[in-house]
Amino acid sequence: MALVNGAPHWAEVASRDGSGCEIVCFDFSKNKLTKIPKPNHVDYKHDGAPRLFDMEGRLCIGYDYTQEFKIEIWVMMEYGVEESWIKLAVPREDIPRVFHRPIWFAKDDVVSLVQEENSVAIYTGTKRRTEIKSRTNDISKILASPYVESLVSIFN
Repeated sequence: MALVNGAPHWAEVASRDGSGCEIVCFDFSKNKLTKIPKPNHVDYKHDGAPRLFDMEGRLCIGYDYTQEFKIEIWVMMEYGVEESWIKLAVPREDIPRVFHRPIWFAKDDVVSLVQEENSVAIYTGTKRRTEIKSRTNDISKILASPYVESLVSIFN
């Protein structure tokens, strides 16, 4: 799930290979679910369900192609416009290990990745470099959430 434009978005998967995936958001102003157009030119031979992200207010969707050792990340440059999706590719040969997946995006072309060897790594796109930051016994429990400072108390 990704929070973009103040609304929760998620990938609703109808088939195992993700080819039946729809991007859905809940529009609070209309109190209803809305479909968001997905990228046109996606090769649906990816592994597992795609993941949604927020990259500086833009909706992103990531696909993992284990057999081809690559990740495709699509960014919707203009919200709600199907033709505005652009593709970013993270080549796996630049990243050690066999399996990894994005867990969050940061500013300045930095992508956080989880790797098979129980590691969290930072991939820097501009430098095409990976740096392992920490190791853990259970990578399935690693999540990233946006933090927005607020004056609203969570206790009242």
